[in-house]
Amino acid sequence: MPFNRYRNPQPRANVKTLMPSNPDATCLSCGTVNPLGSRACRVCGAPLEASVFLASGSRVGSYELEGVLGRGGFGITYRARDTGSGEIVALKELFPEGLATRGDNNAVRIPNSSLTEWKQLKTRFSYEAQLLQRIKHEASTHFKALFEANDTLYLAMEFVQGETLEARLQSGKRLGMKEARS
Repeated sequence: MPFNRYRNPQPRANVKTLMPSNPDATCLSCGTVNPLGSRACRVCGAPLEASVFLASGSRVGSYELEGVLGRGGFGITYRARDTGSGEIVALKELFPEGLATRGDNNAVRIPNSSLTEWKQLKTRFSYEAQLLQRIKHEASTHFKALFEANDTLYLAMEFVQGETLEARLQSGKRLGMKEARS
């Protein structure tokens, strides 16, 4: 797929997520295949990465999740559909790696010893949303909503169909200066 910085007003309905459909099947520490839904590896006991992801079909606020787009140190980004308008969005969940765990009813749990850090992260996440809301440029994704659910924050933004920068760089194709600036 060629790199395209322009928005596709009608994203494809069959977009594949960047994460496997059953990411909790294999332990990232020892490689053991585990039963779906397991929270820890049956061999080495390591927590399984997928236990942090919300399931496709889950509802968060007015959004229904369709899959995982990616994960970073700050959180998890899902492809989601606004149940009112039907619009597809990218829904970013504040779920800091190594700090947050998933509790009952999909609630985010933070250890008491990390509550000060958690409060700072929530402030930074809210600030990111405020900045995004102020940016009005064709090359930037557009802010949709900031809300709280599952004891954490969510940022809904325009879903932009296309190749990720990481995938582009891994393909070995060079980015021209004009393309890199856009």
